[in-house]
Amino acid sequence: MSVILITSLVVIITGIFLVTILGMVVVPQKSALIAIDITDPEIGNKGFIRICNQGGETGCLNQTGHEDNQIGIYLDTASGSHRALPVLGLHLFSPGSTLYVYNSAGTYKITNDITSLITAEGVEGPVTVRVVDEKTNVLIAEWKRTSGGVLSVLPRTLFSDTFDTGISGWITNEVTTKSFDSPKYGICVKMKKGGWIQKTVSTAGYDTINVSFALGTSYFEGSEAVQVQWSSNGASWTVFKTIEHGDTDEDGQLHDFTYSLPDGASNNPNFTLKFMIYGADLTDYGYVDNVVVSGIPM
Repeated sequence: MSVILITSLVVIITGIFLVTILGMVVVPQKSALIAIDITDPEIGNKGFIRICNQGGETGCLNQTGHEDNQIGIYLDTASGSHRALPVLGLHLFSPGSTLYVYNSAGTYKITNDITSLITAEGVEGPVTVRVVDEKTNVLIAEWKRTSGGVLSVLPRTLFSDTFDTGISGWITNEVTTKSFDSPKYGICVKMKKGGWIQKTVSTAGYDTINVSFALGTSYFEGSEAVQVQWSSNGASWTVFKTIEHGDTDEDGQLHDFTYSLPDGASNNPNFTLKFMIYGADLTDYGYVDNVVVSGIPM
């Protein structure tokens, strides 16, 4: 018992000596606690690297003077080890956010803006991705690709119109505009009896054509309806969306829809889109807003 007591006193006295004489207590640094998922969107010739913060703490990219969680992202390739640099203004890697690593003339860059990858180069060949806590030099996450990788090809907007400045560039009949008390929609097209709007959008050089839009109706009876159609030649038409009397969307409000069109809409300079109302009287209306046509480069 006396030996234990003496040992305890030695430990306590030693601690007091460190605090009073040396003026400090050595405390181990804490490493960043970040749950990270790293993926390669597709497999093929080259690809982007996607890094997701699935939870935990926030990391600070390339911020050597920051107080906590200074992290660096490194790519080990056949040409050596490279530190990926965040684009201007990108500093934080917070929970729920996603980063993309791409090649910019031999320098690896990090962005959180997926739309900026449309014209970017992917990361080719075998690669090891390391996420490192720079303050403690601890490896937070590591991911390896032994071969391949393909460039993620993102849809490109070929045409869009919110109608906030009016209806221009469309062939129209019996239409006007209406203001919705909503920041999402604002000004929309209002189609009256027999009304329609039509637009030709060239999809030459693009496939996987998608069309999105907001559509609404009100006060229909019987067989009255509003329709969305597409044509490969501006003459023969295919209906791909209808709201008619009795549908749940017949409520005077705008509703968002997105459709993928068949091959005939791809690589077609004569692709045409049409919105119309039919079978209606003068008190019935159809509404259109936020029209977007997109495709993937061939």
